[in-house]
Amino acid sequence: MAVLIASCSKPVPTPSASANQPTTLDGTITLRLATYNVKNYNLINRQVDGEFKPNWPKPESEKTAVRAVIRAAHPDVLAIEEMGLEPELTELQRDLTNEGLSYPYSAIVHGPDPDKLHSKAAARRCR
Repeated sequence: MAVLIASCSKPVPTPSASANQPTTLDGTITLRLATYNVKNYNLINRQVDGEFKPNWPKPESEKTAVRAVIRAAHPDVLAIEEMGLEPELTELQRDLTNEGLSYPYSAIVHGPDPDKLHSKAAARRCR
């Protein structure tokens, strides 16, 4: 289980408004948080076309669907569960960037399983 908690005791002033930084009338920034269980976005044993494949990646069609959900939510901070190791996170960050949604900052929380089911957090912008 992973929990992401964010808190702010006072509004954060906006240095300058832009299309990517929605602001309220009092000049505070809107911060959108999301959490998403990407269901085994890693190398695991899978059934592919009725055949057993050891250490097989998540199918491209499922990766495309994951990215579509993330793009639709368009969060500033994204917590991801059931993500694989760093190569899988790097792949997801690269693919999202290629589709117009960049998450250059990330942190990894390692769970009890050394090979999979880690939680990740990625952010589009930091202040």
